[in-house]
Amino acid sequence: MQAIKKAHQDSLKTARKERITAYPWSNFIMVNGAYAFYPEYAFGITYACVKQCGFYISAMMNPSVRFQADHYASASGAIGGEYPFYSGKHTSTRISATAGALVRLHIPMYLYAGIGYGYRGLFYETTDHEWVAWRTANTIYHGMNWEAGLMGNIKGFAISLGVSSITDFSNMYYEAKLGLGYCF
Repeated sequence: MQAIKKAHQDSLKTARKERITAYPWSNFIMVNGAYAFYPEYAFGITYACVKQCGFYISAMMNPSVRFQADHYASASGAIGGEYPFYSGKHTSTRISATAGALVRLHIPMYLYAGIGYGYRGLFYETTDHEWVAWRTANTIYHGMNWEAGLMGNIKGFAISLGVSSITDFSNMYYEAKLGLGYCF
């Protein structure tokens, strides 16, 4: 009886290995869009390669690229003890690069999770056309960027839906991420 049970288990393992070997490699190339409720947005590209397990790389940025401010204000908005007049305009910079792993959940669907570096800066313009960054917890983030979500292949079209976050372990900045592309 034990020999029959062992033979059955071995045949199941062999069948599983053959099924996994028969899975085709899937390559995804997607254009991504991310939206944060601030409201802010970013665009990017993702490449993924997966069979049963695989990897992906992703890069995102928004059109406004500013890393330095002309002045840094206190949490109340004062620069050197004086309060400037703000024009009401603001700009934000969002850049990230992540890499991670994919795991097949079902034939056309994959779970992905990754980690990398992210930067988000929020700058305000004064009436003198100078840019100011306030020294508050929600204006400038940089550090670990993590993301997780689902990728799928629907008749040759790739789609992904996930969440991305930058954290410095005391503050977090979240955004929803959607990707559309081609699977080959």
